[in-house]
Amino acid sequence: MPSPFLVNTDTEPVVILIQGRASASNCGPLKQSLDEMVVTGRRQFLLDFKNCTGMDSTFLGLVAGMARRLKLAHPPGKVTLNRLEGRNLDNVRSLGLTRLVEVTQLEHDKATGINLPETRLNELDAARLVLAAHENLIAVDPENIPKFKDVISLVKEEIERMEPESESEA
Repeated sequence: MPSPFLVNTDTEPVVILIQGRASASNCGPLKQSLDEMVVTGRRQFLLDFKNCTGMDSTFLGLVAGMARRLKLAHPPGKVTLNRLEGRNLDNVRSLGLTRLVEVTQLEHDKATGINLPETRLNELDAARLVLAAHENLIAVDPENIPKFKDVISLVKEEIERMEPESESEA
């Protein structure tokens, strides 16, 4: 199954069209791609949710982390969430992401691009992604602590079990 993220890097901002569900199981390649783009100087990102059927808290935490990173970058950058509706919009608002991102309803003609490669993170990297995403959501809004404290605790335990002894002793 192809990645749900169609990325157009030929535009400013970079446009990421989400096709289907955005979740912990498929957002690893998106995070890697976003990180690479920021390192190369890209600072403006528009995530288009017109064709998004749903998203989980890990994906939203990834978005929160990216927005936080871009606010601190030199020069600072911005994440725009475009064409959010219904439950997707409710989730963004309830987790406090509107403090970090701009939400718009713009029509545009930039919804073409390349599909990110469908790759799977190993279990340890996937767990680290989930942990960082949920810690980002708590950093955005302390009211998210009760929502995600159990997830964070369980994932930390899982990471400790998976890490090689040499890493955990360092």
